[in-house]
Amino acid sequence: MPTFVNDDGSLDMPWDGEEAKARKTISARAAQFIEDASYVNLGIGIPTLIPNYIPKDYLVTFHSENGILGLGGYPKRGQEDPDLINAGKESVVVSKGASYFGSSDSFLMI
Repeated sequence: MPTFVNDDGSLDMPWDGEEAKARKTISARAAQFIEDASYVNLGIGIPTLIPNYIPKDYLVTFHSENGILGLGGYPKRGQEDPDLINAGKESVVVSKGASYFGSSDSFLMI
């Protein structure tokens, strides 16, 4: 089951209860360490939630190991594209000006 962002910015995740709360807490806390104008590689798992907790006025460029530079957060329900996925095989959106690379080039960028 995919993760979606709701109109209010909250996440509709396939987890619930304490597991969902822990994932949100960890990713929100990790987002506090990301500075404006940073380039950040996101791996699989909880790191994929971090873009949803970055202040809206920050310009942060996210990189996904599977070949996206300019990774955004999760899509709204109905706006997912099966060809746009993060390293965890989850549907995502991309930022304006995003670039795509083969995975070998993507790992060299890391």
